[in-house]
Amino acid sequence: DRETSGLLVVAKTKESFENLQAQFKEREAKKEYVALAHGMISSDRGEVDAAIGRVGSFGKFGVVSGGRKSETTFEVEARLKIKDEVFRKLTEEGNKNRRRYLANHAREYTLATLFPKTGRTHQIRVHLKFLGHPLVSDTIYTPGKLLKFDLL
Repeated sequence: DRETSGLLVVAKTKESFENLQAQFKEREAKKEYVALAHGMISSDRGEVDAAIGRVGSFGKFGVVSGGRKSETTFEVEARLKIKDEVFRKLTEEGNKNRRRYLANHAREYTLATLFPKTGRTHQIRVHLKFLGHPLVSDTIYTPGKLLKFDLL
């Protein structure tokens, strides 16, 4: 998942590789990620249990029936909002429809810690989008109007 950052685990010996591999297979390895998502996630903690599979032919994934079992729990760390005067300045250019869209989708944010129990491709990104809270600046899963605003 080259668009994201994180830890890379490398084994120096065959024995340590097999040990690490077993830990991931048995779900003993604990993974924790911090993410900034669009909108206010209403509950302070929760779980997404939604199967993930390939969608289309462009490498995207989504919540699909018949997909692979995928579970992510989360805890909200903070809920944030762009100040009115800052938001007005950022959106002063552009048409009325774009400004209205951004007012409804780009003013509020949630900082969350996520704990994927499974390790599916793009799992956190797909699960947050499924909840209606795409990651900020996610070039694959964030809608174009929001992404353009994020990149400001």
